[in-house]
Amino acid sequence: MLLTVSLLALLLQHAAYAAARGRTAGLSIEYFENPSYLTANQSSQVRTIPDITFRIMEAYRVGQLFPLEQYCTGREMNIAIPTESFFHLLMSLKKISSKEKRLFTTGKITAYLFEQRDIPFLIVDFGEEFRFDISFDTSKFDDETRRIWMASETNAIAIFLVEATTGILEGMRLIGIGFAPQLREICARQKGQTGIEERIRLIHSAFTTNDMIRHAVAKTVFK
Repeated sequence: MLLTVSLLALLLQHAAYAAARGRTAGLSIEYFENPSYLTANQSSQVRTIPDITFRIMEAYRVGQLFPLEQYCTGREMNIAIPTESFFHLLMSLKKISSKEKRLFTTGKITAYLFEQRDIPFLIVDFGEEFRFDISFDTSKFDDETRRIWMASETNAIAIFLVEATTGILEGMRLIGIGFAPQLREICARQKGQTGIEERIRLIHSAFTTNDMIRHAVAKTVFK
């Protein structure tokens, strides 16, 4: 289940800023792919509810229109879509190249966790300079949403690749990050804080995605 419409609207505002940083950059704030794709270090097994793969395969189909139409804006964006238990990642790109599609669909994925000033950044690297970063602002969560989201034990993230000019889903992958508890712990410190959006802008101006990878505090690798 997706979170509130107001939060989704906030994330769409963030998306405009993320798009300005280009294909190798990201944005601010659960799951997918064929489980046989998944090989991870750090004992990072996908922890989620039963039949999740079936549910995602039913809702999202490669070659068809991405079902969350509010994100089919025609713009390039990298955005996290929060759910009750974790989040999805959406990469909406224009004129996706065959190389980008190959790296996304079959390549090795390395996920990194970077932190600055109580803000976690997730960097997803598909190799050959095809990567992006996503920052997380959970300060707008209401108390009940925060309680459920923080208590969840899932570490599974579905990543969707969408052609921005058509809204067609070109690929999807499921990964499970070994550092999910650390990410949630950082997010928990944001409760009651203000000015997070400004901090995110300042951090993005000071650190490139490559800088974030060099200073990451945790990583997980998938093949």
